[in-house]
Amino acid sequence: MLASKLGLCRWALATATAAGLAGCLLARPAAAADCESRSGLTACIDADPLWIPASPSRFIAVPSAGREPRALVSSGVALGYASRPIVVVAPSPATEGRELVLLDEVLTLTSLWALSPADGLSLGVAWPATLHQSGAGIEALTSQTGGELPATALRDPRVEGAYAFWHPRGSQPWQLTLASRLAVSLPFGQKDRFAGNGGCSAEPSFVASVARGPVFTSGQLGWRVRAPAELGGARLGTALVTALGIGSDLLPQGLLSIALETFMHLSLIQQVRTQSGPAREDAALAPAEWMASVRTNLPALGLRLALGAGTGIPLSSERRPGEATQHFAAVTTPELRAVAVVRYVPAAAEAGSD
Repeated sequence: MLASKLGLCRWALATATAAGLAGCLLARPAAAADCESRSGLTACIDADPLWIPASPSRFIAVPSAGREPRALVSSGVALGYASRPIVVVAPSPATEGRELVLLDEVLTLTSLWALSPADGLSLGVAWPATLHQSGAGIEALTSQTGGELPATALRDPRVEGAYAFWHPRGSQPWQLTLASRLAVSLPFGQKDRFAGNGGCSAEPSFVASVARGPVFTSGQLGWRVRAPAELGGARLGTALVTALGIGSDLLPQGLLSIALETFMHLSLIQQVRTQSGPAREDAALAPAEWMASVRTNLPALGLRLALGAGTGIPLSSERRPGEATQHFAAVTTPELRAVAVVRYVPAAAEAGSD
């Protein structure tokens, strides 16, 4: 029995990996061509660093290491709003430069699907689409005449897989679960609209979830591998991913719970002098946000509802010659974010799915 389960897990993970690699290979030539830019500046970036997990979680941004029951199938949608995620300062006669709002307001709808072909194994797909966006667009940096940013965009879809390799056995005060996770973003989005990267992005990570009584917490540590891109003097690329969330059930059976979570993507590529930015020293690029959320379960209907909101955290820094170190919120960090998530999870799986 154990051998058959392990075989099924290997088959499912291998299938998901093969599908992701095939999608990357098919999309790579077209994506690379779409992202060519003589100026070195490109709109081929994912303006939204928040990857909402396709599988059920007690948090909005932090994935769960929960041991999913076999045959669990869930679906859902997430509606997100982000304010001013891409604002850059362009050179100008003024000392402080000229502020350009390349992406002002964004409304995104993400479809979520997940299944568990074996105990502890979960596979999922998340496909976001921009319903509305406004801003000056990349042409505000590359052209004097400028242009109009398209109001809608199809974004890069993601496939993900996770396996809980350590889970609670018996009745214990502390419920600890550990899982390995892989998420892959496929470059099928519209590249001229800040809707995706110029190639595949992969995020391998480890997730730990701990629960004791009504208190629960989850943490994630990994890295997001993606092709480097320059925008407004910032060099975006491979980043260290950290996320942490803590919450508490206010009512039994998850009828009402609250949570606080935060996540950060620390860039691992050097921030040096670029074509569009001044000289700088000791620069660190770290898009980071925090979010508070409230959540309720409706087991009779199989629904889980979550509503969260938060802001960016100014953890990025730079120092220019002769000046003190400045801290700021990195590009792709919104001033305000609000997210609503609705999931359908079969009532039979409510007790053990996260």
